Amino acid sequence: MGFFGMGPMEIGVILVVALIIFGPGKLPEIGAQLGKGIRDFRAATGGITGEFQQAMGEFQDVADEVRQSANEVQETTRSLTRLDVGMTPASRPARPLPASVTGIPAEGPVNPTKEDPLADLFIG
Repeated sequence: MGFFGMGPMEIGVILVVALIIFGPGKLPEIGAQLGKGIRDFRAATGGITGEFQQAMGEFQDVADEVRQSANEVQETTRSLTRLDVGMTPASRPARPLPASVTGIPAEGPVNPTKEDPLADLFIG
């Protein structure tokens, strides 16, 4: 494949047709204009590509920060879970906390009523 997916034979036919239509005096001027147009097109697409790559770099930076924050939260959760699981019987409370502290009667949770301000916290 050659230029724009055309082989040398197609390019030759186009050049011969252009020579017949425009004549030998106009052909260099048309070639210069065509070259300038291609150069301007590449410059414009290069600018757009640069802006796109810059935006993608900024997006990647934000994504890395979010990933780092998620890893920190995950590590904190793991360490808290290890602390909870690592409690020995000696470090656990010897008896349940009284209902006045927890708000849960000693016989267990009851069906909450709307008068109870913590009714939405119970799963029924």
